[in-house]
Amino acid sequence: MLETLNLYAKGREGLQHDGWLADVERSVIAIFSASPVEAQPRYVAEVGCGDGWVLLNVYETVRQKTPRGKQLTKYPLTLIAADIDRAALDAADRTLAGIDHVLIEAGAGEPERFSEGLRAHAVAAADVLHIRAFADHKRPYGPPGDAGALEERRKVGYTGVYVGENEAAIPAAAAVQSLVEHFERWSRLVTPHGLLLVERHRVAPLLMMDQSDRSESSHADAPNGSARPLLVEADVALMAAAEAGLFTDRSQLRSYPPLEPFSRITLNLLKKRGYRVRVARESDAAALEALEAASWPAGLEISCGEIKR
Repeated sequence: MLETLNLYAKGREGLQHDGWLADVERSVIAIFSASPVEAQPRYVAEVGCGDGWVLLNVYETVRQKTPRGKQLTKYPLTLIAADIDRAALDAADRTLAGIDHVLIEAGAGEPERFSEGLRAHAVAAADVLHIRAFADHKRPYGPPGDAGALEERRKVGYTGVYVGENEAAIPAAAAVQSLVEHFERWSRLVTPHGLLLVERHRVAPLLMMDQSDRSESSHADAPNGSARPLLVEADVALMAAAEAGLFTDRSQLRSYPPLEPFSRITLNLLKKRGYRVRVARESDAAALEALEAASWPAGLEISCGEIKR
């Protein structure tokens, strides 16, 4: 009963597809069973922690189901609970009583404030495994700062409809560019341990229409419009992360519902790499033409004119 109440506190998405929690445990077991133990995370941090039940579940998974759990005296694990809501932090403090933990007042849209909290508690940022569950799409909308990237993004056919403060419309391209910049800010904090991200998504309209008898999207997304969540499709979210240099570990990727052609929720372990991926622009045509020439025998490459088209 308590688990059901906790799932409800995390949001309806948890009640709809609670299989993600078992998969989070599976990912945690893999991370904390790797050798050597000295290279494992020293901290686990969740921004948007709510009452702390996900962090508690992570700790108990490590303690009961991994080799690290037998060495917690020698290799302790500290939990970092972060939330913008003081009442939530107080609840998390009670949930995590008896476990080494710290509290930071910061939300999913405040990586800089969270970083300050880490420094205030003398936390080694490089030793943190980050976890977020259903927090990113609820962050306050911030207008994009990169006007050039936004202008290029307007050429992409995004289908989302978004409403900001005072019921003002947010162009879909601006919402996606805002997400890219959100990931960029967080990417500075993502360590080699990665970011275990559970997130909810919207379903593209044509796919929703095609799968209307198998997806709850048509009625689930409608009330969310008034709540102003910044939901994007699963593939758009992955591409936004890639533009910030964050790429999913495919061995940990999960989609829910698992056997349907659409994703309402995804679980990703995002790792930072030394490059980024973005949608091609017309100014890239010459470079792409050179890449074609280097990759294909003469006569099989695509011309510069065709690339521009």
